[in-house]
Order: sequence, then C-alpha cells, then structure tokens
Amino acid sequence: MLGGGFHVYGPGLPGLDPPDSEPSTITDFKGVVGLAFISGTVVRTRRSTGETDTLPFLFSDMRFMKGVFRGTDGRQREGTFALI
Repeated sequence: MLGGGFHVYGPGLPGLDPPDSEPSTITDFKGVVGLAFISGTVVRTRRSTGETDTLPFLFSDMRFMKGVFRGTDGRQREGTFALI
C-alpha cells in the first residue's frame, strides 16, 4: 500500500502481493488480463564511442487489460490498457 490509500498490484514481486493475487490494476474490472515478469540483460551502446555495457534488469512487469470497468464518474466503461 502506497501513501494515500493507493495500491499497486504486483503478484509475485518481492514485498508486494502473493503470486495468486489479483493482477488487474483497475478496481471494478471485469475482463482479460495478461501478465509477464521478465528478467534478463540489455546492452547499452554509447554512440559517441561505440563502447558497450551489459546491464541486468529484474522483474520487469508487463501487462495488458481489456474489459469493462466502472469509471470515477460511476459510469460503466470499456477499454484496453497496457503497462510496460
């Protein structure tokens, strides 16, 4: 739980929610959610020198949501969202 009562759902991430928790970041949501945690390396190349560095990245959270939700105005809405 972050300050102000805002919660970022992150199933499976250390210190956040358990792996079987709700993956949608939208409350009052009914639809489809796709979620992947990706770890690996990336190569950074400095254009000025051609020098490269291999850098790690861990638990990169990528997800999409498509469905129906209730907006802050109380109306039912349909939408597609992607978080990268």
